[in-house]
Amino acid sequence: MGKQGLLVAGLGVRRQQTGETAVGAIASSMKSAFPGWQVEQAYLEPAARRSEGRQEQELVSPAQVIGRMADRGMTRLVIQPACLLCGWEYHRLQQEVAEQVGRLGKVSWGAPLLSG
Repeated sequence: MGKQGLLVAGLGVRRQQTGETAVGAIASSMKSAFPGWQVEQAYLEPAARRSEGRQEQELVSPAQVIGRMADRGMTRLVIQPACLLCGWEYHRLQQEVAEQVGRLGKVSWGAPLLSG
């Protein structure tokens, strides 16, 4: 079946109480729900990737994550946007992924929460 991965990508807004990002919380839940899948997280907004307090593994764009996954031999990738609407951030994600998608076997998309 090949290597399977999940990419959670969003803006990187932090919860005030815990300091955890929404992207990180979703990625943690996906790791539990999909054992055996490689789960990665990425941030759409360059300012979020540069902000203080970020850990090294969080400082990546979707294109960087997809490139790493392709280098590791990923054959199936599911992308889940951590955004509410099909707005500019969702379209930016689609654009970044389109540039890298040829490096992977099969790519599937989840929809933003309020897209339907």
